[in-house]
Amino acid sequence: MSISYYAISVRDHAQLGPLLEGGPTTAPPIDVAATYAALVRGAMVEGPPNATLQWEGEGSYVFVDLSPRAIEVTHGTGGGEEQMDVVMDVLSVLQGQGLYVWDPQSGSWFPGS
Repeated sequence: MSISYYAISVRDHAQLGPLLEGGPTTAPPIDVAATYAALVRGAMVEGPPNATLQWEGEGSYVFVDLSPRAIEVTHGTGGGEEQMDVVMDVLSVLQGQGLYVWDPQSGSWFPGS
């Protein structure tokens, strides 16, 4: 089982579906290059540009998929404190880039978004 969060460029419920599903949107694109640079500098995820950034350890993982429409952060369950530290670092970096993080598990914006 995995848990996902989504970062988008606007804090607008009406834009979530179009951004995540590829529909028409008025939201500005995400600067993928700047976001990539911020993530590899400020979180414990790594990987080449234009690929999934990742962290693996403690029997679990954190994956970050970047696109100009939305960024998906996925992690496994039961990964322990280090995994949650990585997730929190990633989400903090995304918010620091001016993105808004949606938590579909709770149906709300992540605190600070």
